[in-house]
Amino acid sequence: MSAQEKGMRDLVSLQVMEGVPIRSRALPFADRVEIRFGNAFPLALLIDRAAIEELLEAIQTSRDALDKQPDGLRRAERWASTSRARRVRTRQRVW
Repeated sequence: MSAQEKGMRDLVSLQVMEGVPIRSRALPFADRVEIRFGNAFPLALLIDRAAIEELLEAIQTSRDALDKQPDGLRRAERWASTSRARRVRTRQRVW
């Protein structure tokens, strides 16, 4: 029995951080755009023309919510400034 038959969904997570290469190109023959993240092992996000506006609205809505966070350092910014975060970054290959 497949995951879909069981009512489960697969989820692929990609954390895009500052410095990750992002390239975009139009694919007119397919009526979509391709956004690639990373270099050595790139991940490609294919977006149909009809879904572009919906994706942009979702990103803007989430960005607005982040901007409403209280003043001062946000949780991620506080963690990124710790020595543990610096050690993790040096061990990880960020693409």
